[in-house]
Amino acid sequence: MPPSGILLVDKPAGPTSAQVLNQIKRRLNLAKIGHAGTLDPFATGLLVCLVGKATKLAGSAGAGDKIYSGVLRLGLRTRSDDITGEVISSAEELPDFQSVLRASRALTGTIMQVPPQVSAVKVNGERAYKLARRRIEVELKAREARVDFFELNDLGGGDAAFRIRCSKGTYVRALARDLGQMLGCGACLAELRRECSEPFDVSSAKPPQDLQSTDIFVWQPEGCQLMEETPCQAL
Repeated sequence: MPPSGILLVDKPAGPTSAQVLNQIKRRLNLAKIGHAGTLDPFATGLLVCLVGKATKLAGSAGAGDKIYSGVLRLGLRTRSDDITGEVISSAEELPDFQSVLRASRALTGTIMQVPPQVSAVKVNGERAYKLARRRIEVELKAREARVDFFELNDLGGGDAAFRIRCSKGTYVRALARDLGQMLGCGACLAELRRECSEPFDVSSAKPPQDLQSTDIFVWQPEGCQLMEETPCQAL
């Protein structure tokens, strides 16, 4: 019987989530694999992969709160709201770090957030990032998000290390963008790492090249019968 279960991957920077899945699929000779929440190419960290019958659990496996860490860069605005995007503007004068901390407090709790132009949000049936590639700017609707904490540490030179806990669907790139707008200098993400997608943690994940079939484990939300009698190694 083909294996079914969860595979926790520590994604490197560079490849897309789909490219990582294809690499794992070929390496482990899997018939079917998916994920419970994508990561941008420049991002690293936890990618929750679903193998075999477990692909039906994508909604449940990706529904938990997330913890992200990384570096945001003040004084730089880009079209993608991260360091890989085309630069829109830059600022030489930057606010003091206490002002940054005060502004960040307005981005905690329940907030309304407009997704980045480069995102998977659909606009009239087409992904926003595809429109952005053609330089078509669209008005995206704000959506509710929750940020439990937004910790910042000054790294100097306009960079700040951050760590946040947030609800599913929160755009960390949008948090950086909105913080920069509030401060009047612009900001974008320089680094991003997903540490946790509850109940899964990156400390239990492995790089794609180190994964084995025995790393697939059974997981199922309460009341779900999809994963019964699978041959995978239990967690």
